[in-house]
Amino acid sequence: MTWVRIDDEFPQHPKIASVGPLGMALQVAGLCYCNRYLTDGFIPLAVARTLLDFTGLGMRMWDSKPEPGGTSLFGGGEDATAGLVIEDLVEADVWKEAEVDGFRGYLIHDYLDYQPSKAQVEAERQLKVAAGQAGGQASAQARAQAKSKQVLNGISTEGQARAQAKSNPKPIPKPIPIPKPKPKVTPPLSPSRGNTHKGKITPEFIESMVIEWESKLGGEQAARDIIADALNHKAIDKAKDKTLYLERWLQRDAKRMQPQAPQEKPELTYEEEHSLHPPGFWTEIAHLKKEHPNWSGTQFGNEARRLLALQAKAE
Repeated sequence: MTWVRIDDEFPQHPKIASVGPLGMALQVAGLCYCNRYLTDGFIPLAVARTLLDFTGLGMRMWDSKPEPGGTSLFGGGEDATAGLVIEDLVEADVWKEAEVDGFRGYLIHDYLDYQPSKAQVEAERQLKVAAGQAGGQASAQARAQAKSKQVLNGISTEGQARAQAKSNPKPIPKPIPIPKPKPKVTPPLSPSRGNTHKGKITPEFIESMVIEWESKLGGEQAARDIIADALNHKAIDKAKDKTLYLERWLQRDAKRMQPQAPQEKPELTYEEEHSLHPPGFWTEIAHLKKEHPNWSGTQFGNEARRLLALQAKAE
């Protein structure tokens, strides 16, 4: 997982102030996208329009002034859309139109001056892996030295066990057969996707997965959130085929979201229903209904059980 670096003067920067709160929100969303997928500040055109949902928001609002001798008119504005907010970011030189590897999109201005590059992030990850391997090798060496010391000081642990077994023989128990686990059946990955991307996660692959799974995961935003959780999970770094890992993750979440049929409770007979209560319960209920006609069913039941408990204690 990577982190977005934002200066404490970010909201008051002249460029950010000029694009308004919607532009600032889209800029933060764009920074998160670039850090998550290590794009070095590049946002594909198709992705940029889906980073935030501006439904129900307005922008470029205005208030009309009354004419001399006239009445005041209502204000107005434009419905906020991703396209209008992106236009403001490009006009303020916060984003720049660009083309990377044949894909059109936008490049965040001075991105690498504040955010780590893809090369830096991958180098840090390799250092962590190397440090973990070095620690494992040191632990193995320490264990080997301890074992050698034990052998030099006397008979090994294995030899002690053999000597004890000879002096105190025990019957050899018969091994209990262990059933072999059934092999897990892995749902097949579509050949076209596997051959095209060869296990590499690309923005185009993510968009195709969103389109394919949004109907099964409760909408486009839900699909994007679940894909982001999968890509941020540390297990994906160890997966040999990351596209296969992502598809299995989505299949699991889709299965969880499938509604389960409610279990119907069996209907009880009159005798079965009455047998669930202690003797004398319904007689007490009948007396209580005469004395307290405004009580609820719960009050009748609680009071009847209390009276029966007092009778049983007195007996």
